Amino acid sequence: MKTRYLTKHRYTRAEFDWLACDSNGRIGYFTSAGAGPVPDIALTDGFLVGVFEYVTARPEGWNAVAVGEHSYNTDDFLAVARRGLCGFNWDFDRKAYTLVARPGEVVCGDGEIDRAVLASAQKVVIPTDFRQALILRVAGAD
Repeated sequence: MKTRYLTKHRYTRAEFDWLACDSNGRIGYFTSAGAGPVPDIALTDGFLVGVFEYVTARPEGWNAVAVGEHSYNTDDFLAVARRGLCGFNWDFDRKAYTLVARPGEVVCGDGEIDRAVLASAQKVVIPTDFRQALILRVAGAD
C-alpha cells in the first residue's frame, strides 16, 4: 500500500514528529513544524508516540554534524543525530523537508536501535538515501 502524506489532520498547526526509513533501511527523524505533510500511517494508533522523547532517551554514541544554516535553534536535531538518526525539519519556503543534522553514520536495521523505534520507522519508506538527501519532497502530499 502506497503511503499518503496528509497536510490536514488532527495535528495540523502543532509540531508532529515521525520516523521513516530510506531505501537502505537507515532511519530518519522528521518534524512537521505544524504544516509539513505527515504520512497517514503515522497518524494511526500503534505508531510510536512521543518520538523525540523516545529517541533522545537512548544513549548518545555518534558525532553530530549540523547541515546548512537555519534561523532556528538546531539543538534538538543535533540531539537526534547524536543517537544515529538524520534530523529533517519542514521548510515553509522550500515546501520540503530539509536535513538539519546528521550523524557520522546513520543507524540502520535491527540490533542498532530499539525495536519500537525500528518498527515505527519501517512503516514509512522514502525512496532516497538519507545520508545524501539535503531536501526531501514527499510524493502524494494532499
